[in-house]
Amino acid sequence: MSADDRFCPSCGASYGHATPRPSAPPADVRLSIGFASGFKFGVGLALGGLVVGTVVTLVTIVLTGAVISSFLSGLGSSGASTFNGTGTAMSQPVQLHGDVDVTWTAAPASSGECRHWAAVYVPDRPIDREVLVETQVSSASSGTHVIYGLAPSQYVLDVKSTCAWTFKLTPRS
Repeated sequence: MSADDRFCPSCGASYGHATPRPSAPPADVRLSIGFASGFKFGVGLALGGLVVGTVVTLVTIVLTGAVISSFLSGLGSSGASTFNGTGTAMSQPVQLHGDVDVTWTAAPASSGECRHWAAVYVPDRPIDREVLVETQVSSASSGTHVIYGLAPSQYVLDVKSTCAWTFKLTPRS
């Protein structure tokens, strides 16, 4: 055997005087499994879910509110509203829009004549009145009036009368 041989050519045993071969440095492996990494992932996922859930909830609330408001405003303007009384009175606001048929009756509360006047307007714009009737009544009377092109809003019926009266407001389809 020569001095450079590290192993026996017959049996393969190593000689004690051979210099070891330099080996590659160990690979730098880092494994981070634990509470902190799982916590960060879980919080991010939870926050993302919370944000998405909140947005979906808000959109649902807004859309539901719009549908309900549309439905309720449709209810208020699809049926007739009837008001009656004696003397001067003002109705509660009623939702109206488009064309509206108005039918009225008036009769003196006692013998003699009565004065009968009524108008419809938006409460915060009383100067924009639609006068429905203005007449002197000596016996039971009735009449009709058509209001054209009302903008969607809450309107009041303002009656200044010395008669017993009835008004019926019916939106046209």
